[in-house]
Amino acid sequence: MLITIEEREKIYTEPKFVLGKELIWRRKEGEGSAKLNVKVFRHNGEELSLRGTLRHRYSFALLYKGIIVIRQWDTARHRDPADVIFTGPHKHPRKDKGSIAWAYYVDDIPTDNVKKALHAFLKECNITVKGEYQPALF
Repeated sequence: MLITIEEREKIYTEPKFVLGKELIWRRKEGEGSAKLNVKVFRHNGEELSLRGTLRHRYSFALLYKGIIVIRQWDTARHRDPADVIFTGPHKHPRKDKGSIAWAYYVDDIPTDNVKKALHAFLKECNITVKGEYQPALF
């Protein structure tokens, strides 16, 4: 399944919302990491996915149909299709093989506070939080 770059950018910039009560990091017993998996709603009623991983580092992704990257932020070490190695905080507008815009370095998402980072990512993706937000991470 593919969508055009224009469709991805439209989804990325259009207003969306998430229910605050759903923004809960969950940890499975015995695992060192926590996960966030929340529905994001477009105003046309279509659902997207907001996923997050929290360990000693954290990452966020806004996904279409659960698999197509609309926007992703992380700090993991990656090698892009042009053999460029990304080692610091960066965003992925898409991960299409051969894409020139596979990733780019950023400094607009905090790397020392997961709550502030999540809210910065939501703001960037034009996602508002409706209802009460649970301040606890777990």
